[in-house]
Amino acid sequence: MRYLFLFPFFLFTLKINAQNCIGPIGPRAFQMELQQLRSNPNDVARLRMAMQVFLPYCLNSGQVFQVCRAFGSDPFRVDFAYAAYPNVIDPTNFYDVYDALDLKSSAFRLHDMILGELVIVPVPIEPAPVPNPPVPLCEVSSADVEEIKSLVRAASFKDSMEKQAKMMVKSKHCFRVDQIIDLLSVFSYDDSKLLVAKFAYDYCVDTQNYYRVVNSFSFKSYQDDLTRFIGERN
Repeated sequence: MRYLFLFPFFLFTLKINAQNCIGPIGPRAFQMELQQLRSNPNDVARLRMAMQVFLPYCLNSGQVFQVCRAFGSDPFRVDFAYAAYPNVIDPTNFYDVYDALDLKSSAFRLHDMILGELVIVPVPIEPAPVPNPPVPLCEVSSADVEEIKSLVRAASFKDSMEKQAKMMVKSKHCFRVDQIIDLLSVFSYDDSKLLVAKFAYDYCVDTQNYYRVVNSFSFKSYQDDLTRFIGERN
C-alpha cells in the first residue's frame, strides 16, 4: 500500500458509517454503472454522474477505489472518495482507497478532509432518484460465447485473434468468469490469454471470482502476472 503510513492515524478516527444510504449495489449493476461512468467525456461529467449514481448506495472500500480510478486526475478522486466515506460499509478498509491516488499530497489531503481539518464547501448536486424500475439484467448467453469463439478462431493470425476477442468482449459486456475462461481456451499462447484476460476484467460481472482465470495459463510466470493484476484492481 503506497500510503499505509497514514493507517495508524486514520484507524484511530474511524467510526461506523453507512447510516444514510439505501443499501448495497449489486456487482452487476455496479459494473454496468462503472462502464457508463468511464464512457463520459471528461472528469467533470464523470464526477457529476458518480455523485448521482453511486452515493445513494452503501459502497464498500473496493468499490470506492474502482470509481476513483475511473477519473483521470487526483482532485476528482479525492472529491468522490471524501463524499463516499460517510456511507462506506467497511471503514476499516478505507485506507485502501488511498492507493487510487497518484500523489502523496493527495492522500494527505483526503486524510485531512476526513479528519475534519479542512473546511470543505460542497458543490451542490441534485440527488439521484432511487432506480425505478430496477437496472435490467446484463448477461452474455452461451450462444453469444460460442459465436465469439468462432469469430476469434476465424481470425487465424495471433494478433488479429487478440483484436477480435477484445472487440467482441467490449461490445457484449457483462461476462461471467466461467465464460471468460471458455473464451481463453481458443488461444494457444499464454501471452495472448494474458492480454485478453486483463482486458476482460472490466467487463466481468463477478470479479470476486476472477482468481479462477489464473488456472487458464500453462506457465507460472503468466499465472503470477495475472494474480498481481487482480490484486492491484481489488
